[in-house]
Amino acid sequence: MKTLTLHVAHDAGFTRRMETALDIARRFSSHLILVQPALAQDFVAFDMVGGAHFVAQAFEAAESARAKLKSQIEADLDNEGVSWSWQVIDGSSRVAILAEASRLSDLAILSLDPDRRGASQPGRSLAGDIAMTCRTPILAVPTGHTGFGFNRAVIAYDGGPEASFALRCAVPLLAACNDVILAQVSSEKDAFPETDAADYLARQGVQVRIEAITKAEHTVEEQLVGAAAQYGADFLVMGAYGHSRWREALFGGVTHYVLAETEVPVFLAH
Repeated sequence: MKTLTLHVAHDAGFTRRMETALDIARRFSSHLILVQPALAQDFVAFDMVGGAHFVAQAFEAAESARAKLKSQIEADLDNEGVSWSWQVIDGSSRVAILAEASRLSDLAILSLDPDRRGASQPGRSLAGDIAMTCRTPILAVPTGHTGFGFNRAVIAYDGGPEASFALRCAVPLLAACNDVILAQVSSEKDAFPETDAADYLARQGVQVRIEAITKAEHTVEEQLVGAAAQYGADFLVMGAYGHSRWREALFGGVTHYVLAETEVPVFLAH
């Protein structure tokens, strides 16, 4: 975890995700890359007949706001004792900008949507979209979460390729934890068993304890969110979108539910 990417924006979650990024950067002596998207549509107005034109006043206001935010953050970073750099990237898509900027990072740190909880229908989220767009793992941080701890981690493991990939990517964070719980989700045929995952982690110096999660009266996703709360997890590790995003959009799924309902940071890899 030597290179971290942090999404910079003037939103409700920024302070919390910056705290998280600094906690991780200090733990691993990481370099922090702050990425501030500059979206072209912020400076374009559309008229009633379908035309579009550049709005100079909007551009100047956005530039001024970005410069002010940058100045404030840099003043804070000067007292944090971490290595950092800054990128302002132009583009038309926040997802594309952040995904591209994260290509050579070990972890991208984003926020979960503040109004995500209790959504009756599957919806899109920045964290979910970026998890599907780039191969870099992401850490999705709830807007109300304070700091980032290394006491206990919970791994959602079903033996599938996404869960296995997320587990491998998370090894540095898991190795820093005092306690790691591998939550065994019902495996599909030909999946790698949880004992293989435990053996793999043991060879990485990570000792785990296996806890079975069965559907019973609750869904797997409900039990995963409950397990993270029950065990007092500092973060949850899981593979992103084991089914296609199209299927998730129509019917929902584990990833969508967890991103909508979790109260702890989620480490996602796809």
